[in-house]
Amino acid sequence: MTIRTGHEVEFTVSYAGDALIQNTMDVRDLAPALLALGQSFERANSLLNGDRASVSLSIHATQPGSFEILLILQQLLEGATDVLGGDLMTSAVVLKEILIGGRGTGVIGLIQFLKLMRGKKPQQTEETPDGIIFEADNIRLCIPTEVARLYHDRPTRDNVEAVMRPLLKRGIDQVVFRENNEEIESIQKPEADFFSSGDYEVDSIAEHVIPRQRLQIASLTFNKEGKWRLSDGANTHWYSMDDQAFVTDIQRGLARFGKDDILSVAAVRVTALRPFCAIIESIAVCTMDSSAAAPWV
Repeated sequence: MTIRTGHEVEFTVSYAGDALIQNTMDVRDLAPALLALGQSFERANSLLNGDRASVSLSIHATQPGSFEILLILQQLLEGATDVLGGDLMTSAVVLKEILIGGRGTGVIGLIQFLKLMRGKKPQQTEETPDGIIFEADNIRLCIPTEVARLYHDRPTRDNVEAVMRPLLKRGIDQVVFRENNEEIESIQKPEADFFSSGDYEVDSIAEHVIPRQRLQIASLTFNKEGKWRLSDGANTHWYSMDDQAFVTDIQRGLARFGKDDILSVAAVRVTALRPFCAIIESIAVCTMDSSAAAPWV
């Protein structure tokens, strides 16, 4: 059962340049670019929402004598249980901001991020409560974790590159994204190379320290690697317990723990950036706090 959510957003994309003065554009340039844009949104929705929702990108209208094309991104829920359930989903409006960007929202979308990075690869990453910080040369940018996922996803990067490919044609010098007649982002011809999906090093490893935090034991069931399931009040993840002294105290009966107990965490996150895949994490956790209250209450 598919249900219309009412989640939709309108925005425009336009290509400009001397080759378009006569109000003509080769369909072999335009069609693949628009198809790639639609596939970018489908991929982003699949990564962030799974099979709980689907999205479609359609052309609403084309201005006569112009290549400013009005597009509608619409989201549909798959199944009535998703409407009644409490799970949060990434809406069509947010998908647009994550992929392209937002004006006045403070959110750096993937396309904006790639432009700001100027084709440079991140040399260091750091996780913060506000998102992931990427550093390269004199560039330091904080982006949402969802944008970081798309950045490391090969199909998404390939599609975004295809959206910019018309800029490589002679006479097409600019692509502009607008919402409510206000410019979100514009890409110029010299910037087209910034969007190349390129090649990534295999198993590039980065380490960074996560600020001390308090996590609640969400389950007394461990996975096959012996990892602990812990919650920060908003999200639940698997963590490895690398504090051998703490583990030994548990084994000897000197320390005990139960569901909903709180762990005081000092962690190191190891990030493996494999070719265009999601971030792979392992967490080192140490010490246990005897407090009975959840850290987010």
